Formats: sequence, structure tokens, C-alpha cells
Amino acid sequence: MPVCYSAVARDTVVLAEAHAATFGRDAADVSSIARRVLEAHGGEPGNARASYGESDLVFHLLEGVDSTYFLCAAGEGDGKRLPFAFLEDVRREFVLKHGLEVRSAEYLPPMALDAKFSSLMANKMLDFSSGKAGDALAKVQGELDEVKTVMLENIERVLERGDKIELLVESTARLQSDAAAFRSTTRRVARRMWWNNAKMFFLAWCVCVFVLYLIGAQFCGWNLYLCSSKHRGGTHASG
Repeated sequence: MPVCYSAVARDTVVLAEAHAATFGRDAADVSSIARRVLEAHGGEPGNARASYGESDLVFHLLEGVDSTYFLCAAGEGDGKRLPFAFLEDVRREFVLKHGLEVRSAEYLPPMALDAKFSSLMANKMLDFSSGKAGDALAKVQGELDEVKTVMLENIERVLERGDKIELLVESTARLQSDAAAFRSTTRRVARRMWWNNAKMFFLAWCVCVFVLYLIGAQFCGWNLYLCSSKHRGGTHASG
């Protein structure tokens, strides 16, 4: 039998477990070994998948979110592909049905979900031990391939977005450089216009002074002597 025992645990607390009906080994013995496996794995954080041999059985363990673990036991000659496909299927069902409940609960007592989930694990063990195992495995593999495809598409989008961001950065740098050049040119033009205005003002002032001089020269002479002499003479006469 490919899978003869399965369990769901949070940390080292078993929340639900199921034994294969046709499995002749003592159920309490298998449950005890499963708990020892959970305790042993607790010292190896970050190992998402692990397998532990115990006598003629191999216990396969798959980590989930929120400190959950999915465990199953199979024969030594059954390999790892089918047991881990079984665990992937169990994990998906568990997250859909009880993921929110586990996440929101600070503490769950032992076997808290046994009545709700053990029968589902037992049925899945039967499916994976019968002709349905190939269909279930193909289904899981297809879902994994679909997830892989989505991930690759997301990676391509991210890379494409990264290229666009690089182009945007280059365009921004180019605009900043153009803006700096424009400000420099504007300052030069403003200075040039100021000097031109100053020159025009000075020239206009000179013209006005010259025009006034010409007007005065018509009445007072070129050196304005007559006007100044009359002014002095008038001053003496009044004295």
C-alpha cells in the first residue's frame, strides 16, 4: 500500500490523523512514530520536504503555512513521488477547508480537527492506493505545471517591467539633463538681454542729454555762455 497513514499537525501537535483500514501494523505504534518524526523535524526549520526511515516504513513530511505540517507513511519501496503528491493534495484540501480556522486560532488542542478531516485523508489514501492514484497524481502534476507556467509568466512580466523602468529612468535622466541645459541657456539669454537693455537705456539717456543741449545751445550759444552771463547780470542788477 503506497500510503498507510496520514496526519496533519501544527508544530508538534497532531490535529487529525487517519490509518489505512487494510494496514496490519499497530495504529498506536505508527502514531507514536509520527509524533517522534514531528519532534525531530522541529529542529530542522526551513526544510520544506523531508523523509525519515523507521523500520519498514518511510515517513514523508511536507511543511505548510502557519506552522502546519502534513505527514504520511508509506513502504520503503514506494518511493517519494506518490507520497508527496498525496501530501500536496491533502495540503490543498486542508488549506481550503481549515486554513482560516488554523490561522486565526492561537492554540489548537490535540486532535482538534480529527472529526472534520480524518475521513477525507482516509478517502484520499484509498484513492492513491487504487487505480485513482494515477489520475490524482496527474491532476496534482497538472496543477503544479499550471502554477509553474503562471510563475514564469509573472517573471517575464517583472523582467519586462524592469526593462520599462530602465527606459523610464534613462528618459528621466535625459529630461533632467535637458532641463539643466535649458536653465543655463535661459540664464545666459537673460543676462544678454539685461546688458542690451542697459545699453539701450544708456544710449537713450545720452540722446536725451544731447537733445537738451542742442535746445539750450540755440538760445545760449554752443557753450551756454549767454544764458549764464544773463543770469549773472540779472543778479548784479537786482543788487
